[in-house]
Amino acid sequence: MSRGWRFYSRDELLGALVYDSEGLLCGEVAELTLTEERALLDVQVRKRVGEVAVDVERLSRELAGRGLQVEGLTLAELVSLARGLGLDVPQARVERELALLKLRVPVEEVLWIDRKVLHPRGEVKVVLLRTPREAEFRGWKPRPPPKVPRREDVRGKLVLSLSSGIVGVVDDVVVGAGELGLRVYRAAGARELRWLAFINALRKSGRGELAERLAREIDPYAAPRLAGEDAERALELVRALGGGEAERLLSGYLAESRDVVDIAWGSVSRLGDAVVVE
Repeated sequence: MSRGWRFYSRDELLGALVYDSEGLLCGEVAELTLTEERALLDVQVRKRVGEVAVDVERLSRELAGRGLQVEGLTLAELVSLARGLGLDVPQARVERELALLKLRVPVEEVLWIDRKVLHPRGEVKVVLLRTPREAEFRGWKPRPPPKVPRREDVRGKLVLSLSSGIVGVVDDVVVGAGELGLRVYRAAGARELRWLAFINALRKSGRGELAERLAREIDPYAAPRLAGEDAERALELVRALGGGEAERLLSGYLAESRDVVDIAWGSVSRLGDAVVVE
């Protein structure tokens, strides 16, 4: 069922992932460009490149080893000191990120824009195009999905519905009545805490006094499992009363509930960097 789509400001769009109609990733939104005639989404890609630069740490050590005060000095001041002493300025190859403008997409090519909080990615923003922009860029010929999906080809990929936006993230291939499907984790859910089991674990670890203090705050026999705000309150109590060691123990009894849906493989129309469904 189709849905009404909301509008997004320029700031809300920045960083959104842009996929084409084949489910191929084009890049991310870098800017919304408005002209007298057209509205365009600037799509960029990020690359890591190596460049030679001053090895600041090594230079600072060399100068400090000569008895010079280097703390708080700028890079230019460090280099000036080294040259004044006749020292070679050490260099090193470092990685830096470079953003490259890849293409400009007319707003008319946008099928939908959606934003959701997904497990385990957190907030995800996606722009889905109605055109095969990236397929044309890569020389990729439109193709139907395979008859049988391989786990490694689908796990961890976003599922994008042509009619209803972001669905979730693929976890696995599943089997139903005579057909295959995808198990998809949708919204990131509230956390659930096995409170009684945690209190008992505290007692067994020799921290009975802390266990009793926590039990007085939240009765583990009346509430053996906590969820939502109750679980968050318990977590804050453990942080405040028990510190890091108790919090690490608690993490073994804390789980995030997840909204799960199974999607028939027959509803998949394209398999690229994302899974596109009807």
